[in-house]
Amino acid sequence: MKIIRINDINKKYITEDLAVCIGNFDGIHLGHQALINKVLNSSLKHGLITFDPHPIKALVDENYKTLMNINDKIEYLSEILDYLIIISFDLSFSQKTPFEFIKFLELNQIKEIVCGYDFHFGAKASGDVYLLKKYFNLSVVMPVKINDVIVKTQKIRSLIIDGFIEDANKLLGHTYS
Repeated sequence: MKIIRINDINKKYITEDLAVCIGNFDGIHLGHQALINKVLNSSLKHGLITFDPHPIKALVDENYKTLMNINDKIEYLSEILDYLIIISFDLSFSQKTPFEFIKFLELNQIKEIVCGYDFHFGAKASGDVYLLKKYFNLSVVMPVKINDVIVKTQKIRSLIIDGFIEDANKLLGHTYS
């Protein structure tokens, strides 16, 4: 897997067409795995775009505890994907418009995108799946549910904090460590 760290979204880093999923992927839970599996069905090279540090950690609470740090994500994804694209997340990046992010994606030959139903991007989360659909071949993955519970990082975090590690592991699809 090729790891590309992005500090300037106005530069070209990638020279081949990619199918990617985009998000924080904290914990790489069953919902995230559904996105990754959809990307793996593409005939293009497979990638994942994520952000480091996590936006909450960068903008709200520097002590915010993620389920997985960037090195954990790299280790988990290393045998699965062709590319891991890590965008440096800071105040400046958080103020980029959705169109600036779309321009970055186009410049870097992103042709197919897979994202979750609730994906938002750009300043004040003003971009959404409907905007992406205008520019890319887009697949939107609906919520993954286990026993009528939507698999979300915040739910998993709550289960772990409350000591329900086994229940958290069911939503993660792997063992929390």
